[in-house]
Amino acid sequence: MLARLKGMGLKLCLVSNCSEEDVAGWEDCGLAPFFDEVVFSCAVAAAKPDPVIYRIALERVGAAPGQAVFVGDGGSLELEGAARVGLRPLHACWYNRTIASEYPKMHRPEDAAAAVERMRTGED
Repeated sequence: MLARLKGMGLKLCLVSNCSEEDVAGWEDCGLAPFFDEVVFSCAVAAAKPDPVIYRIALERVGAAPGQAVFVGDGGSLELEGAARVGLRPLHACWYNRTIASEYPKMHRPEDAAAAVERMRTGED
């Protein structure tokens, strides 16, 4: 999927809540070449769902919120945070059935900034 997106000429940015230990081997990771930019919470002193982390990602890829989508599993209220910044949130459900089934129970109605579309396969 990442290869297809890159082949379409899209810019990809990874946004992750993580510690320095979590990203120590990022440069050697097989996924690293697919991303134009990365925004690690430990490096920018902001974490999802804080609007700051999404704005940093947008700035790094040179996009306005309406030009970008945010794909995530829904943890850390990341989808609601993305929606609040103006990104189109897409809930990735195809690879982790536990989080996908728990998501509606994880967020509070007052946190929902927008309806979140669900992606059931990597082809959606």
